[in-house]
Amino acid sequence: MNKLAVSVLSSVSRPADRIFYAAVAAISLGTGLVNALSAAQDAAKRGAIYDVRTPLLWEMTSIVAIILLAPLLLLAVRTLRRRPA
Repeated sequence: MNKLAVSVLSSVSRPADRIFYAAVAAISLGTGLVNALSAAQDAAKRGAIYDVRTPLLWEMTSIVAIILLAPLLLLAVRTLRRRPA
């Protein structure tokens, strides 16, 4: 298996990392939900139909990408901290 994949998978198993991932997921989901509802409300104020599905789809797909990339971000930070200046 690739070294990067092994590093990412091993970092997910650490309890402190799970707390980090849970916090990123919770904050991202909350922010995405508020953004989607705000976009739908703004559309309704402009006279358009109050349709929360489209903004919610865009927000949630972005959040899924953020959650999936969080382990790589944490791995990159750890790798940069190990290198001497």
